[in-house]
Amino acid sequence: MKNLSSAPLRHPGLFPGAVWHKRNHTKSHQFKYPVFYLLLDLDEITVGTSGSAFLSHNRFNFFSFHDKDYGLEKHRPLKNQIADLLIENRITAPLGKVMMLTMPRVLGYGFNPITVYYCHNRKNHIIAVLYEVHNTFGDRHIYVCAAQQDGGMILPHLTPKKLHVSPFFNQDGCYRFHHKVTENHLALTIDYHPTNETTAPPGLTACFSGKRQPLTSGNLLRLFLRIPFMTFKVIISIHWQALLLWAKGLKVFRNPGLPPKISRN
Repeated sequence: MKNLSSAPLRHPGLFPGAVWHKRNHTKSHQFKYPVFYLLLDLDEITVGTSGSAFLSHNRFNFFSFHDKDYGLEKHRPLKNQIADLLIENRITAPLGKVMMLTMPRVLGYGFNPITVYYCHNRKNHIIAVLYEVHNTFGDRHIYVCAAQQDGGMILPHLTPKKLHVSPFFNQDGCYRFHHKVTENHLALTIDYHPTNETTAPPGLTACFSGKRQPLTSGNLLRLFLRIPFMTFKVIISIHWQALLLWAKGLKVFRNPGLPPKISRN
């Protein structure tokens, strides 16, 4: 495994942008809405050094980060959980900095469809990328992927689907996660292949693309005014789009339950 030099992902930042979904399977459907993500140093945020008066750890604020919103074990430090997951997946380099790309709670409410953990070794190279996926049923799962180098990109990660997310797809298939990262821009694209046939067009593509801004109180306040109540809008949008898909006559698949390594809130 080669190491990926990760200078753009080593420092906290604010990434306003948009999420775009396009469904190609059975019946086409697409939508786009504005969001923003925070890139946080897990060590700094948990000791209360977020750098902004509007961003807090485990207490109410305009924006907040709460330990219980992340990980699979509620009473263990998140970084310890990440270290154990890496070892379980034979990624044994000593863990250094962990940067997390996440939506914060807004006015105390949060829903995170996906949080990404960029795990560095002690030489500040990315050794793994973890994808924590949540569904609207309160379930969560973490996909663990070793990182490799290919120019300025993290190589695509292909992993079997484990968590029931959309009621309009069954439990089969696989995900392909791929990044594009520069000093001022970050894009994450997720292709879902319902039949595991990755050479065919994906059944669903979801993409977040955002431009970096400094993580300052002024920028956070401006984003709050521009995209107020963002996390409320995210959960409302998910259910609204589901209603539109149901109205198109798509088959609904029941949640099959919780396989190993999936946690329920």
